[in-house]
Amino acid sequence: MNEEQVESRSLIDLARIFQEARKLGIGLVLIGGYAVAAYTRGYRYTKDIDLVADKPTIGRLKGLLSSLGYSIRDTEFGIAGSKRVNKDFIDLHISVGKIHDISTGNDYPVDLTLFKNAKRLKVTGYYSKTSLKVPVVDLDTLLLLKLMPVGRQKDVVDILSLLLDKGDEINLTLLAERSELSCC
Repeated sequence: MNEEQVESRSLIDLARIFQEARKLGIGLVLIGGYAVAAYTRGYRYTKDIDLVADKPTIGRLKGLLSSLGYSIRDTEFGIAGSKRVNKDFIDLHISVGKIHDISTGNDYPVDLTLFKNAKRLKVTGYYSKTSLKVPVVDLDTLLLLKLMPVGRQKDVVDILSLLLDKGDEINLTLLAERSELSCC
């Protein structure tokens, strides 16, 4: 199965996760590579699903993900999982309570503001024509999250994509203030 097919399956699953989560009253917000694709022209391929979930509904979310064929495990920071797609995998990373970066050990706190400030945006893949509209983390928070990791080339591409396509919408003063509050 090629990258386009895996990405298409990932986007179909992402749509299903949000659709079923809404029915079950599960709060979710998209972060990661697909969130960057929602704000930009999508400069790189991704298949991973990165989300933030509200803590009270985590049990229902695990059941939903299992029903979609994902193997799920609890982590120190939320839920992780994967689903085999022929010779490849779609990986899930779901943060609860805080978003943790393992490369730096830094955390970004999650509260109701993150869910309230989310914007319903169109997400389209790099290869795939599949698209969907889902709640995506706000632009400034997404940029902060992409600035947290160290040594990951795809995050550098994502930061440059956000700056190229949305640089005039980024509030640098607010970004600087928020980075001081959340980084350490």
